[in-house]
Amino acid sequence: MHRINIFILSLFLSCVAKAADVSVAVTGIKSNQGVVRVALFSSDKKEKFPVADANMQKSIKADNNGVSVVFSNISPGEYAVSVLHDRNSNNQMDTFLGIPVEPYGNSGEYTNFKPSYEESKFTVIDKDIVLTIEVH
Repeated sequence: MHRINIFILSLFLSCVAKAADVSVAVTGIKSNQGVVRVALFSSDKKEKFPVADANMQKSIKADNNGVSVVFSNISPGEYAVSVLHDRNSNNQMDTFLGIPVEPYGNSGEYTNFKPSYEESKFTVIDKDIVLTIEVH
């Protein structure tokens, strides 16, 4: 009976989805001024992408050699990442006439316009993911 319980438990554990780490390396930082904010959005937050109400957000001091952050134990699913070099550390993307004046990037292709969640999404399964995002 004990062996059957162990077998059933191991079968159950092998079917459970495993969490993964999402590592984000940010390049293209032109100055050491301010902080770099990296935000991870799940599909249920896609309407807020890329600027508000992320599932997780990390800030790190800006370094013109690049910075990296890791989001640990991320459940399988669809996600997108946005990055802001907040040069004046005011916790927001500064704009002029609606055009960003601080460098930003996302996990999709760079665009001069507001990036979309759909163009930036990637899938987490059960393996760690490494992204490199250049800010412009």
